[in-house]
Amino acid sequence: LRYGVEKKMSFHLCSGVSGIPRDFDTLVCAGMGADTMIAILSAAPWLRDCRYRLILQCQSKRPQLRQWLWKNGFSILRETLAQDGKFIYPIMEVTYAPCPPQPLWAGISQTIAGLEESGQEPQRLERFRKLKQELEKKTL
Repeated sequence: LRYGVEKKMSFHLCSGVSGIPRDFDTLVCAGMGADTMIAILSAAPWLRDCRYRLILQCQSKRPQLRQWLWKNGFSILRETLAQDGKFIYPIMEVTYAPCPPQPLWAGISQTIAGLEESGQEPQRLERFRKLKQELEKKTL
């Protein structure tokens, strides 16, 4: 309401995305874990279309979500960080783009840069660095 976009947005209460009309371009899926997001996306194969943009803010198991996205033809276009109190969460902009898929670690570099810039959560930063190294080794 504050920015005058209320006429451009709609909200739907349904199981996953099964009950929403398909006349949109951007879907926001936030505040849930990777298992739930994967279940929602798996149940909606019609989202595998480049006209849809997905904004995903995953609370847990982010490496599993990244792997599922990559294996299912989705590409991470951009990634940024959002801070909620003492917590920092990555937010991904994703679209279906099966050719060519981005590497499995796509977007992690931006997360690492954001954590380095913030100077907060050094243990989390180190975990992301190790994860990127492991994923790079697996795909070489």
